[in-house]
Amino acid sequence: MPHFAFGRRHQANCSTKRITWRNLSIWQKHNRFYRQAETASRIAGDAHDELRAKLGQIRYRVQQGSYTATREELRQILVTPLVLNDSHLKIRVLEILGNIDLNPNSSAALNDWTEMLATAKNIGDAKWINRANGYLGIVAGINGDIGSAGKALFQAMGAADKSGDIPGELTFGIWLANGMSTNGMADGAVHLLDRVEASAKRGGYTELPIQFSIAKIRALSASRSDQARDQAKALLQVTLADAQRQEIPGARTDLLSQAGQIEESKLFGASRNLITSPASSLKRPKLNSRLAVRRTPTFSTTKQAVSSKAF
Repeated sequence: MPHFAFGRRHQANCSTKRITWRNLSIWQKHNRFYRQAETASRIAGDAHDELRAKLGQIRYRVQQGSYTATREELRQILVTPLVLNDSHLKIRVLEILGNIDLNPNSSAALNDWTEMLATAKNIGDAKWINRANGYLGIVAGINGDIGSAGKALFQAMGAADKSGDIPGELTFGIWLANGMSTNGMADGAVHLLDRVEASAKRGGYTELPIQFSIAKIRALSASRSDQARDQAKALLQVTLADAQRQEIPGARTDLLSQAGQIEESKLFGASRNLITSPASSLKRPKLNSRLAVRRTPTFSTTKQAVSSKAF
């Protein structure tokens, strides 16, 4: 999630290690680095880097599910003279704000990321223009325009790959894979995620966000292959332990839902085999009525998997 590094002035005045997205697990477990950086920047009189460090802490709180108070804080930060006079800081605030707004109000997220796009265009920042376009594609998907969403996410992922923006490539790759999995293209989603993972590894990234694993589980469990579903179950156990250890309740909820769907698919598979087999005169097994009504995930149900931990 933290895709930025502290500025040169801060690095000259503080011995704290630069926190990058590559240190994701460290960032999740050791939010104190951001607090230390904020304090060091304040002592050095560097308001710019102080706010960058503060935004790192805000991202951490969003990761933990703190939305309402964080949203209000970001709204206040957005109108400060420091942010109004620094387009890059404004872009970062709008990025986080859009991810918070996406859950309850896609219209607000649309406004956030539209403003982010305009700001990035004003300063000619290609990376952030691409990210803003990708985020707007997510909003299109949430609002039901799956075609526009798929096109925007595919283009944003490709542009991020070419420019070396691996956090962006991961973000949009995860969203695109989730959309493919829930629209009958699970095998393609698995291949896409494998490609994104290979790209991240080539870039030196040794750890991927937990949302990547959730997307992989979703794709594998939606496959018709028994082997793929077994892989999904194994990955789910590991990822669930990670979510518990990192104290990410939203991820844990999503994973438990995935576990239920995997087990449910086995029950439905068994019933289909009985119906089509020579012994179809046997009675169909009675399924628990709560299980029989399958929760069919849509594009909108995938947003919790990544929006709370945007990169």
